[in-house]
Amino acid sequence: MAIAFDLGTRAPARLTIYDAAGRRVRRVVDRTLDAGHHDASWDGRDDRGVLTAPGIYFYRLETRGLTASRQLVRVR
Repeated sequence: MAIAFDLGTRAPARLTIYDAAGRRVRRVVDRTLDAGHHDASWDGRDDRGVLTAPGIYFYRLETRGLTASRQLVRVR
């Protein structure tokens, strides 16, 4: 599953997946990224490598001065 986002300036970025109960499932990105467009990929697995159940998840992008959250649905 691809998650696209843009950064206005080079900055540390953290993209984390959470389940519907708010528990952290996986940290997808945790590094400094250049300004511009980025595509992060989540393979549906948690931090331990276990495939998660289909359902509703949320991702949160945190970077300098910005926090954005969106919903996503894992269907398989």
